[in-house]
Amino acid sequence: MVFKIKRLTACRIGDGCKAWVMLTAFLWLAGWVSADMVRFIPDAGDSWNQRVRLMKEAKSTIDVAMFIWKDDQVGREMAGLLKEAAERGVKVRVLCDALARSVPRQIMRVLERHPNLHLHQYHPVQINRPFWLNRRLHDKMMIVDQTHLILGGRNFADRYFDLGEDWNYIDLDVAVRGGVTESAVAYFDLLWNSTHVKDLISPPLIGALSNGQRADTTADTFPALGAKAERRVGSEPRCLIEVRSGDIEFVHERVPRKIDGAVCLRRLRELIAEAKSEVWITTPWLVMTRGSRELFRDCLARGVKIHILTNSLHANKDFLVFAAHLKSCEDLAFRGASIHCLPGPDSIHSKGIVIDQRVAMVGTQNLDPRSEFWNTESLVVVKSEKAAGDLRSAILGQAEGSEVLSAGHAALSGRGRTGFSTRMKQALLPVLKLVSPFVRSCL
Repeated sequence: MVFKIKRLTACRIGDGCKAWVMLTAFLWLAGWVSADMVRFIPDAGDSWNQRVRLMKEAKSTIDVAMFIWKDDQVGREMAGLLKEAAERGVKVRVLCDALARSVPRQIMRVLERHPNLHLHQYHPVQINRPFWLNRRLHDKMMIVDQTHLILGGRNFADRYFDLGEDWNYIDLDVAVRGGVTESAVAYFDLLWNSTHVKDLISPPLIGALSNGQRADTTADTFPALGAKAERRVGSEPRCLIEVRSGDIEFVHERVPRKIDGAVCLRRLRELIAEAKSEVWITTPWLVMTRGSRELFRDCLARGVKIHILTNSLHANKDFLVFAAHLKSCEDLAFRGASIHCLPGPDSIHSKGIVIDQRVAMVGTQNLDPRSEFWNTESLVVVKSEKAAGDLRSAILGQAEGSEVLSAGHAALSGRGRTGFSTRMKQALLPVLKLVSPFVRSCL
């Protein structure tokens, strides 16, 4: 009898071990079955086509959060595509920044009247909310059917899609399909339902932000605006990358935005602090705070090679920011970082990071105090060698033709750029360097 009991116990223990192994294997396989699909999009034409395709194929919902929406070809076509989707029965929610939006009032009125299309604005001008003026919605994302996400640096304006007449922004997006999009939807819902958002009923405060001509668009001609053909793709679209669900995350700031929170920057710093050999960063400008300065100096002291793709004076469109940007670049170059400066006139606007060819990040986070303290921000983090390699090659492609700022060489003006605009910037730099420390927290 004793023998039978021992044998039965052993048998049960063995079955338990087998069950545990089977459960572990099932969970591991389930992680791949529920994998997310990721694709980085450095090409403007490809980025446009992805948005058009998703909006035309949308079945139930489209959620858009946008910082700048200009009165130009891209701005009007995007508005047309949203209205077409609403007419098909798709529920459309559009969240715009109240100061940067510059879509013509008559177009907004057409959109506002459709029962399936709802418009909100973030931080409109209010006398009782003076601090809202300096805290903007910097997210640029589109969520379709709660399963597809496009996030990155591109606003709804011609220059972000290679349609500028004299110069364009070189930018970067990430397209994600899968479970991680649920986190983006939850973040959008928090913004949409917060007390920081109001119905969009007023005209834009700063109309001068629009470089395009005010279109005399009517409700009769408006629906045709979205019916445009796909645009040329400059290079072959990058392939989809399968990523296990546990290796991808959507990171965003708290709602409401907390000055001392800096969730995105804290996550970014955590990952960079773990770097062993190499960090590639692409950013429009580099205005380092004390925390960022200490982080980069520590990485360089440990022998980590830092590459930063950014703008020269000729490619930078904000003179005051450039004064602080130049100081940060010179400091890092002196300590051994490689600062790759785009000569212009096209300007880097992409925001991406690759760490040790194992972690890739793309989002809206700039390396400046405004992104750190004031604006809403979001980003996608992918832990995958394949994804990191793909993003690194995309950044290297954007860096073609750039100049390298080395220690003791402060020529950030742009190769061969001696035009009137560049000379004026160079003449103003000494003055701007004196002014920039007093407004640094707002840059």
